[in-house]
Amino acid sequence: MRQACQPPWDWIGLVPAHSGHVERECVAKKLLSWNAVTNFLRLDDILAALILSLVMMRRLEVKTAQAEQNPTVPPEKFAVWRSRALLAHDWVAWSSLAKIVGSVGWYALAVQLGVGAPWFQLVGVLVFLAWLVSLVWAWRAATDAAVLRRQLGIQLRARGSSRSEPDPGASSGR
Repeated sequence: MRQACQPPWDWIGLVPAHSGHVERECVAKKLLSWNAVTNFLRLDDILAALILSLVMMRRLEVKTAQAEQNPTVPPEKFAVWRSRALLAHDWVAWSSLAKIVGSVGWYALAVQLGVGAPWFQLVGVLVFLAWLVSLVWAWRAATDAAVLRRQLGIQLRARGSSRSEPDPGASSGR
């Protein structure tokens, strides 16, 4: 927002620091009405939405896995693996959703309230860092669940396979 030739104290955050209440409202309305999607969504929010969608697909794979598909695995061990894996996937999903809502919500609130530097940037960085720490924790939990799955020999259904029985003529070479 600040031009390179402007002194650093001329602009703080999104709202001019020296403006009155009326000017601040006009600037905030202009920022909120002009291309609101690009003002509110940044690359890290789009990345969080992408991670959210990908982890939900992986969560479905875990959720649809059946103990009956893995007869060599005791059902109680299968349940332990499933609960650990679902906990990790749920943690990523909820933290990514909270990051998107928190980031966009803070941006909108900060513009409305005229929050200046360094508080505007500090809260934004804290939201991002909380999301990052949360992802690291969930990655660790998901890795532990994956190790347990390999130790137990749990096989997830192949991504391209269907639930129906295979065609008996498919393997005959026809």
